Amino acid sequence: MIELVTRDIAYRHGGTEMLGLLVAPTGATGLPSVLLVHDAFGLGAETQSIASRLAALGLTVFAADVWAGRQLPASPAEIGPLIGSMVADRAQWHGRVAAAHAAAITQPEVDPRAVVGLGHCFGGSSVLELLRTGALLDASASSGAGAASVTLRGVVAIHAGLDLLAEDWDTAAAAGAAKKSRRRMARATSADLQRGRRPDGHPGAAQGGAGGA
Repeated sequence: MIELVTRDIAYRHGGTEMLGLLVAPTGATGLPSVLLVHDAFGLGAETQSIASRLAALGLTVFAADVWAGRQLPASPAEIGPLIGSMVADRAQWHGRVAAAHAAAITQPEVDPRAVVGLGHCFGGSSVLELLRTGALLDASASSGAGAASVTLRGVVAIHAGLDLLAEDWDTAAAAGAAKKSRRRMARATSADLQRGRRPDGHPGAAQGGAGGA
């Protein structure tokens, strides 16, 4: 059984401080990673359990705290105003999710070039909205080798609240962004192979042959 490490990660958007949670195999560095966005009930025990189960598969997981302060709304009367505040101010909503991504890719356990967004219900809406903003193309970070282009590899939205998406949410544009991102990643992988790096970005000679996955 994989031993896991957990760590609270404070990050900010505007004047709001959020407290994300990182879960990863102990001693890991540069693993493929998941940006996990909680549902309407916040970054509570259920979301933390999902993070641990994913990390046990050998992934690094950064669980976002969109509500901030680890708020755990438990009733419609508490949840409604929180969701309403995000829908009414999409810049804040997008900014909080993007801030979680930015915090995640600075962690040593995370491979910044291999992060996917994952969310259920409100979390699914959140990663779809992040996709709409062009996050698959525009995110950037600094690596040990200098400035590097960093993108989300994709998003997975489970039972997303589609009614929360912006009225101008364009599935064709989002699909186009994803296609451009895949082409970019394919070019980067090809360059890595030519430099003797594995497709996952880590040093080591690439294996040739028709049987490669």
